[in-house]
Amino acid sequence: GIYEGGFGADWAYAAADRFEELYGDTVIEEGKTGIEIIVSKSKTYNGPDLATNTASWDKDIYFTELLTSYNTLINEGALLDITDIVTETLTKYGESTTLEEKMNPDRKAWFKTESNKYYGIPYYEGAYTLNYDIDLFEEECLFFAENGVDFIATPTAKKSKGPDGKFDTIDDGLPATYDDFFRLLDRMVGKTITPIIWSGRYKHYVSQAMMSFWADYEGKEGATAHFTFDKERTIDVVSSFDDDGNPVITQKTITPETGYSVFQQAGKYYALDFFERITDDETYYDYNDCFGTLNDNLGAQQKFLTSKPSGSPIGILVEGGWWYNEAKGAMESLVDYYGEEQRDRRFGVMTLPKATSAQVGESQTLYDILCSASIINANIEPFKIEMAKKFLQFCYTNDSCVEFTKNTSATLPYEYTMDAEDLADTSFFGQHNYELHKTTTFFLPTNRSEIFLAKTSLAESPSFWQTKSYGSTPIEEFVDGLSAKEYFEDIGNYWDYHRWLNTLA
Repeated sequence: GIYEGGFGADWAYAAADRFEELYGDTVIEEGKTGIEIIVSKSKTYNGPDLATNTASWDKDIYFTELLTSYNTLINEGALLDITDIVTETLTKYGESTTLEEKMNPDRKAWFKTESNKYYGIPYYEGAYTLNYDIDLFEEECLFFAENGVDFIATPTAKKSKGPDGKFDTIDDGLPATYDDFFRLLDRMVGKTITPIIWSGRYKHYVSQAMMSFWADYEGKEGATAHFTFDKERTIDVVSSFDDDGNPVITQKTITPETGYSVFQQAGKYYALDFFERITDDETYYDYNDCFGTLNDNLGAQQKFLTSKPSGSPIGILVEGGWWYNEAKGAMESLVDYYGEEQRDRRFGVMTLPKATSAQVGESQTLYDILCSASIINANIEPFKIEMAKKFLQFCYTNDSCVEFTKNTSATLPYEYTMDAEDLADTSFFGQHNYELHKTTTFFLPTNRSEIFLAKTSLAESPSFWQTKSYGSTPIEEFVDGLSAKEYFEDIGNYWDYHRWLNTLA
């Protein structure tokens, strides 16, 4: 069972074909030779729906997301112990490592239980962030020049260091700071380019992208403190605002009893302020696209793709790193209408600008909103268990990880190597995502502190941006005139001492 989302299931059909060929002579049921993997995809194979009624599970293996109930499902006996295939060296696939050793360390800490058992492993990784049209940026000279101040004068001119503070890396020419970003948007407007688009129907996509801005400001340590209430931790909070409206940032020690203070982290304010600045200037976006209800995620993707060849270019799309795979149908329509050269279009994920110049040079941290998981149903028929485990393991060998990225243009939370031939057979966007995978921390909020396990909703965007008076979708309030400062302060009004005590209870 494959959750039917942006990553699709084509990768699973391909993996099934290769696995069936590999084990074609295997007998696991009397009178039958070979293995058949039957792939089913559905929107109902998401974590919350699966957790609601485990008795109705009719698939042997599930590839799902939003499975914050992983520990609960273990305790209910719903998941099969797969420790053996996670800790076994992958010798038969030509590898000298294990899935456990290849797994992203944050995910290992979540999936490995206190008894050193595995009942699941991560599926994919991804974050909502900013995606940009690289061809448009070059042709219209939207990249910053070598000095980091001016814009390039010609498409081939040397670009600036970008947010990572280094030349000759994936973010060269991109805005290094928030202020640089808004200089870029103003330059777009001056060139009759619509700077940015997102889905008006699914405005919570922006809320989730804001969580990546928060995580990038806080870094892994600060982001971890927001969800892990197992000991005293020191965080940066906005304690007040000066006469000019600038945040006054101080350090504060939090404990499980004073955990509500994490909702006043500086990164939350800076993320809010960034998107208020976008929302306040209607020259930066089309109101109907971004605040009307007709423009869904597929519509926003299609408008972004068709904008340049149609003569009304859009520079940036707020979406998840899987959007390019989700937009395969739109791309085919684009090719049919505008020609085969559209297949060679170059899109990338924009390395996020930093809130202040002092942060330029720090590595990027993105918020992995997906909390994905691959699990085996504990009620699987016994004769299938061995091959089900083998197939799950097979899906995360190096060759399978490479095939996943070639197929989806997205990445998996494991160490794997793509050689030059592999990359040549991968879309430009997929190549870009693979480079991002190697250099970015995809922060996963899950942990085993008692508070988190009792209130996993704290890691979801509605709770993360919840206010006392203004709901939980910031840009809806910004477009109506509320300031980031007012929204931020009302988060503090909502998450006060008494509400936190109730949360602990």
